Amino acid sequence: MATVLTVRQKQIGLCLLSGMSLKEIARRYEVSVHTVRDHQNIIKAKLSCRNAYQMGYLLGFFLQKNKKLP
Repeated sequence: MATVLTVRQKQIGLCLLSGMSLKEIARRYEVSVHTVRDHQNIIKAKLSCRNAYQMGYLLGFFLQKNKKLP
């Protein structure tokens, strides 16, 4: 079964890849930092990552290979 990220998860993933902090992302999308952290944790779970470093590596890999996120 393919892992598919929601539009918001892709947006947050791209922001994290660009180096934005959780607080900056929360401000951009007018949500709480807790909501951004929840999205980050869901992305990590969907990609079977143990930490944010692995998540960033995989998101970067997907972008480089496919020019889009899953």
